[in-house]
Amino acid sequence: MFATKVPDIRIISLNDKNKNQRGQYVLYWMVSARRAQYNFGLQHAIDIALAQNKPLVVVEALRLGYPWASKRFHQFVVEGMVDNKKAFEGTPVDYYPYVEKEENDGQGLLERLAEQAISVVTDDTPFFFMPKMQKIFAGRLKIECLAVDSNGMYPFRHATRAFTTAASFRRHLQKCLGDFLGQLADPKPLKKTAGLPKAKIDQAILKKWPKARCTKECWEISNAPCFDEGVGFGGLHGGSVVADGFLKTFLKTTLNNYVAERNQPQKKCQSFLSPYLHFGHISSHQIFNDLMTQEGWSPLDLAPK
Repeated sequence: MFATKVPDIRIISLNDKNKNQRGQYVLYWMVSARRAQYNFGLQHAIDIALAQNKPLVVVEALRLGYPWASKRFHQFVVEGMVDNKKAFEGTPVDYYPYVEKEENDGQGLLERLAEQAISVVTDDTPFFFMPKMQKIFAGRLKIECLAVDSNGMYPFRHATRAFTTAASFRRHLQKCLGDFLGQLADPKPLKKTAGLPKAKIDQAILKKWPKARCTKECWEISNAPCFDEGVGFGGLHGGSVVADGFLKTFLKTTLNNYVAERNQPQKKCQSFLSPYLHFGHISSHQIFNDLMTQEGWSPLDLAPK
């Protein structure tokens, strides 16, 4: 069921460059799939590192001054970094969390890391300012930059036309989604990294752009004037651990009432997973797999009988 290799349809090149065979490591720029599980981008970066027998560096950066920046969003993302740091501990992968202290402090970090890389892998993200940012970054590189789609069950680049209504898109999915339901991302791709060597990042890079402390309080270093002061802290904490908890609760206690009570917020039968999907702290592949497991269902059940 789980993909041993990332499907080709989920991988695109953002430039026309080749690998740097003299590079010291593979660089994965974690942009939207901010998690260490069920992540095709991380999975593909690991595959390249294994094929080259080179270390893997995973950089997850959080800038200031992004559109609608607020303490609420910042805290949510940083709490995800806390979980990611724990997930990468005990592996040879060098996890590099970076949180800007002042606007534009992080400029140049990715380019410097890429100078020593064999290949750059990032997330194929069709929303917000990410596509433009990634295109500019990839254009500056002298090595290949690959983007990998981990957004949903359906590879979004499979569609050959724009869908102007939800109904037309649903009809399209009914015809072709079954072809992709059995192609789930690896739930634990870090297990394959046991034999990888460890990376040696230039100390000058670490000194200029120090890794974030990655504690649940480290967002306070970015109490910046660019934040929308009208948006305070929310009631939800970020991160894959909290997301996993919501998923378990939904499947075991509220799913049975969802159809009847989903439009009654006071019943609290919602999954509460929307922000975790939005910030990449949980994958639709995990949700689908856990639901299939609970219900004893398989994509093979769709085959003609």
